Amino acid sequence: GRQLTIQRLYEYGKKFGLGELTGIELPGESRGIFAGPEYRKLTSKEPWWPGETLSASIGQMHIFTPIQLVSYVSTLANGGTRYKAHLIKRVKSYSDGKKIKEVEPEIISEVKTNPKNLRAVLEGMRNVTQEDGTASHVFKDFPITVAGKTGTAELGEGRGSNNGVFVGFAPYENPQIAVAVVIEHGRSGGNTAPVAREIFAQYLGLNTPKD
Repeated sequence: GRQLTIQRLYEYGKKFGLGELTGIELPGESRGIFAGPEYRKLTSKEPWWPGETLSASIGQMHIFTPIQLVSYVSTLANGGTRYKAHLIKRVKSYSDGKKIKEVEPEIISEVKTNPKNLRAVLEGMRNVTQEDGTASHVFKDFPITVAGKTGTAELGEGRGSNNGVFVGFAPYENPQIAVAVVIEHGRSGGNTAPVAREIFAQYLGLNTPKD
């Protein structure tokens, strides 16, 4: 993070939709906060200190919504295409079931990245669920390879235990679904990963009716 600089982090964070509106069909969607010199100018007379870049580079200081996180992961998984987020895929008539409206995929932007760099990120996410990764205990016997990242969102002294965060996609070789799970006061991302595992299992057809 120090070598990359906060300016570069900010540039690519915005390209991937962090701190940006996703376009989801909800009034008053939060843009969140991408911490850095630009935001600091709006909120304080204090300068942005180089040491703060270290915290920002590992995800601290920012405020992102779950839908921003899952959009970010989806964009990584598909190679750099960021789509507008939607709650609704199609609308059908109540009386006869005929399709009234279908929401077509809408591209917001294309993020140009060095394939070598993108591959390093995706391999790093895969390693989180493998061998001695922070979510390996959750996915060690999962039949489909998952790529993910655990996170602990610190709340500060006196505000209770930290929030747990897990983001990921599956299958690793042919991504079909991206997931973001946030558990308030969940303590850690490792505690949050089992929820994501169940979502992956249900979506990918691994659960039997009795499950």
